[in-house]
Amino acid sequence: MARFARGMNIDYRMLAPSAREMDLDYRMSALSARGMYLDYRMPILSARGMYLDYSMLAPSAREMDLDYRMPALSACGMDLDYRMPILSARGMNLD
Repeated sequence: MARFARGMNIDYRMLAPSAREMDLDYRMSALSARGMYLDYRMPILSARGMYLDYSMLAPSAREMDLDYRMPALSACGMDLDYRMPILSARGMNLD
């Protein structure tokens, strides 16, 4: 099953969202998007202007703000919630 919206392909079998510069490798469960790598423990992610259902473990959008029920990621300034797995982005490593 796949859901298509604004160029985003959601593969429910892998919970793998992929968009132009965002590919999920189900073998490593690694999200690669413009130099940003999320830990496999973070199956939730987002893409520009797209809001996905919480039941799909896939949250929100443009500035990569995730729902309060999930680990919080803020792309601008890279402010991470303490619950967030390791993020490596553009030379910045956060635990």
